[in-house]
Amino acid sequence: MAVETLRVKVNQDVPRSVDEDNPADWKGSKRGEGCVIDFYTQMALEQRVFQVRAGSVSAPLVGDVLITDQKAEMAVEAPSGLTLMPITFNWCFNLSAATLFEVALKSRPWTTAITFTTQFTPLNLYIGGVGALSRAYVDAAGGVDVGANEDLTLDRLHYHWAQPIAAGAYRTTDTWEPIAPSALNNRAIAYVQIGADTTGPSYFATFQYIELLTVHLS
Repeated sequence: MAVETLRVKVNQDVPRSVDEDNPADWKGSKRGEGCVIDFYTQMALEQRVFQVRAGSVSAPLVGDVLITDQKAEMAVEAPSGLTLMPITFNWCFNLSAATLFEVALKSRPWTTAITFTTQFTPLNLYIGGVGALSRAYVDAAGGVDVGANEDLTLDRLHYHWAQPIAAGAYRTTDTWEPIAPSALNNRAIAYVQIGADTTGPSYFATFQYIELLTVHLS
């Protein structure tokens, strides 16, 4: 029986590009280790990672007065045939006039039309990359209506932060990066809710996700 020897091409100093469907040498280091790109970097290079922004340091948005059923500050919708994978969510309170704060990231099957004031064009993390097929919405004070979302049989809770005690110190920023990202398909939505008691919190936030055609997954 013939024995095949696996060898890598020591070609790390000169990037190579070949046409579609043509074989290429496996890239290796000068020590012989194979070079393997991680999934998230590959997705970014394939122009599949998008970002939604809500507010900025100099121009923050104002959240809701308490998190309210149906009301969200940010939302992303996966149309039929598309699968979204939320991978990063960051928020920061710019002005904390109230005392009880809450931040949540959830997802659910699409059950009702999203109503909104402002539609946001997702930013491709590959600058100059293709436009998103998904749709995103951003609005202050719970201005993105995603429909009733307190159904424990439908809604997934991915991230939650709360400061339920009126007195005492609390953080003003946090970042969510899941170990196992969820997959939203078949007209699903992911949405962010940000609120506080008495006065809506002043904040800015970013939400990043991978966009894939469902036919490429199953």
